[in-house]
Amino acid sequence: MISFVCLPLVALAQEAPAGYPGQSNLVPPGFPTPETALERLSPGGPVRDPGTLAWAQPGPYIAPGWADFSLRSFSSRDYLATTYYFYWHDHTDPDRRARSQGRFHSPPDPEHYTFLMPETHQREFNDMLAAGLDFVLPVYWGEPGHPGRTTGPTSPHYWSTEGIPAMVDALDRNAARGAPPLQIGMFYDTTIMANADLTTPSGKEYFYVNVRDFYSRIPPRYWAAIDGRPIVWLYDTIWISKFDQSSIDYLSERFATDFGGLRLFVVRESQWQESKGELPPTPVSSDGLYASRAAIRLQHLARADDRAGRARFQEHAVLHRRTRAELLRRRSRGRRALRTRPAAGSRPRPPHPGC
Repeated sequence: MISFVCLPLVALAQEAPAGYPGQSNLVPPGFPTPETALERLSPGGPVRDPGTLAWAQPGPYIAPGWADFSLRSFSSRDYLATTYYFYWHDHTDPDRRARSQGRFHSPPDPEHYTFLMPETHQREFNDMLAAGLDFVLPVYWGEPGHPGRTTGPTSPHYWSTEGIPAMVDALDRNAARGAPPLQIGMFYDTTIMANADLTTPSGKEYFYVNVRDFYSRIPPRYWAAIDGRPIVWLYDTIWISKFDQSSIDYLSERFATDFGGLRLFVVRESQWQESKGELPPTPVSSDGLYASRAAIRLQHLARADDRAGRARFQEHAVLHRRTRAELLRRRSRGRRALRTRPAAGSRPRPPHPGC
């Protein structure tokens, strides 16, 4: 049996006791205590109702306050390259920087490498542009108070939301100097779903508000879209107790009501191919499909499957000694798969997240 206790506001930024068996309560002061703060969640655990969603607060780029949802869109017939983007590092903190030493490659100028600095994102985005990438998929973990992701490795800051304005600032700076555009899509890290049932009204809304709150923090001119639909890239279903086709459909239906009628381009991981939590399972479809390797650094080439009318995506581990010219040359020849890495002599890459 799982139990939980509501914490007073003064406990919000306190560290959990040693040996603490549940979720952490590390959120910035003034934000709601996660309802799961003293629960111990595990994938495949009991079905959990997401609660009131009081923590979910959208940004400014949402109707009715915002009306211009003009997009720069790719076509599903284009050959596209993208990458995941884990942005939770803060090497300006000596303790966090020390934890990565000897374990990961150090980024250039680590004293000025943090998700809070536009300069950090601008360097990363410029590397992506130099590699010939078309859009980037920042990994989204929700907001302070979110029941599915209550750990606070960057407390008192909350990287998942506080890093987004710095990204937008970086894109603005690149636009001001005439750099090629790099669009932003959403990598929906579904490990935040906390065993929700996505077939219930509350579960569907819980599924949706994370998409709403991500995109509403980014000006639509920077959204990555295919065929005029913003991209949502779903991770696996381990932390989801139940879903079916209606769960996927609800994302676009609700998104259209908040964002000028736009529907979503949903790319799902292979675990979403059929429903979960019901017998017999039923097929589930969306705009695209991929199989995750959960590798450290990944790149993707996308191609429309004309016969099925769906886009199929393939992940590739990054390899040595590939150049931007080779990436573009292979893409222009219509290759469906490509493995690439910055050429020899390029600057070292930042460490893998998690430190």
